[in-house]
Amino acid sequence: MHTVSAILRRALLQHRSPVAVEGIGTLHTVRSGARFLSGQRLDPPRRMPELVASEAGDLPLTSLVAAELSVDASIAEEMCREWLEGTYAQAAVNGLPAGSLFLEGIGTIQADPERGFEFFADPELLEMLNPLPAEPLVVPSPARRPMPGPQPGYPAYGGRRRPPRRRPKGKNPHNYTLSVFAVLVVLAALGYLCYYLWAHTDLFSAFLPR
Repeated sequence: MHTVSAILRRALLQHRSPVAVEGIGTLHTVRSGARFLSGQRLDPPRRMPELVASEAGDLPLTSLVAAELSVDASIAEEMCREWLEGTYAQAAVNGLPAGSLFLEGIGTIQADPERGFEFFADPELLEMLNPLPAEPLVVPSPARRPMPGPQPGYPAYGGRRRPPRRRPKGKNPHNYTLSVFAVLVVLAALGYLCYYLWAHTDLFSAFLPR
């Protein structure tokens, strides 16, 4: 690859200022944003090299070559002139119309008498500018969370909350013991009452003499 072609290619890959090729136009890269397509597909962002008419403020190719190689402007102009002659010759060998240029590693600038120059980028350059695949990306739908099951105390299909069930009270194993003790207490009280009446009154004197 010619030195000038390598410098111009590196400038396009690094998205530098537009570079003006004398008598041809200005090469620069254009970025297009991502686009959503139908069917949950995403067209990724792209960077495309483009040839446009030169404007004031564009960086001349000779100045870029002089800065990259740290050479005088006259040497850079001679290198660019030699490079242009080689691109014209290679385009003629490839069977392109007269006035076309073949830029190795960059693309082809085809001359058209009616529309002027048309630029066709090299596939390898496009691949380096756009590492993502050219086909639209399929965007997966967000995973849906499973429907939670019924909460404790609620019916399976909604509605009011059911009242909590009361646990039945267990039988007291000491109920029988308490009943016997109560009977003994009552009998003791009755016995004491009878003794008191017998000792201090004549209520039971007919049956139980003192």
